[in-house]
Amino acid sequence: MADNSGRLSRRYSLSYPYGKFSAIGHVNLPNGTDGPFAAIDQLQWGDQIIIHLDKYEYLYEVREVFQTNPNDLDIIEKDGDYDWITLITCKDYDLSTKSYDLRTVIVAVRTR
Repeated sequence: MADNSGRLSRRYSLSYPYGKFSAIGHVNLPNGTDGPFAAIDQLQWGDQIIIHLDKYEYLYEVREVFQTNPNDLDIIEKDGDYDWITLITCKDYDLSTKSYDLRTVIVAVRTR
């Protein structure tokens, strides 16, 4: 995955059902350069996210920004009858355990 983001679940896509979709991506790459989610911690309520997929453009608006533990799997599937995306990345690397202590989560609703 390295310098790309990846779909977290094959169960949902941008178009089925109601466009529920979860993706993960790195903030920093192994070579020290910015990853695809480098600026994710700057997003806040109301910010727009544009996803380009094939010839389509999907526009989303941020509704939630929060931190959670790495074992919290409930964040993957957003309930409701709206088109949602959930973007997830790692935060706070712990050298002693060689793992991340937190996940940054962005939840956005499709507006177009």
